[in-house]
Amino acid sequence: MKRLCAYTFLALLFAAILWWADPFVLRVLAFLGAAVGVPVALLAAFMLWRASRQGRTMPALVQVLRVLAYAAVLGSVALPLNHHVFQRAIAQAKAWPQVLRPHLEAYRTAHGTYPRTLQDLPSHPPLPRLIGKGGYSSDGRNFTLWFGDPIGGFFDAWVYESSTGQWHFSS
Repeated sequence: MKRLCAYTFLALLFAAILWWADPFVLRVLAFLGAAVGVPVALLAAFMLWRASRQGRTMPALVQVLRVLAYAAVLGSVALPLNHHVFQRAIAQAKAWPQVLRPHLEAYRTAHGTYPRTLQDLPSHPPLPRLIGKGGYSSDGRNFTLWFGDPIGGFFDAWVYESSTGQWHFSS
């Protein structure tokens, strides 16, 4: 029973990390998981091979299967939760231009141009987690918002152009 509680706690902790973590951090963790997972799988195969040569296949096989079962449970929780978190973050980031536009238009009315950076605004709504401080730029006449696509590749991004009022995908 203690083990079940401990594994449940670890699964919930893992799910909480996925829920609140920055997408870039999750990508790095996924890479590190693969970088660690492949050598561990090779080591497990070697341990099974060595145990079979010594006639002790069953205990080693049970240990390997237990580790694989734990990994499968964590993966079955992480993948759907991770996808949901990313979809929610993308929707929040794509809705942000409508929230930000009144602040930008007030600045444009007062100064004749859009601000060069968001820090030039007297106040603005809180940044969504995908649009960082560098996710805004302006040439004075138009402004652009962008954020890296957490579901896509490292060079995939969503870009909002104020001249068209549309988001488009860029890779």
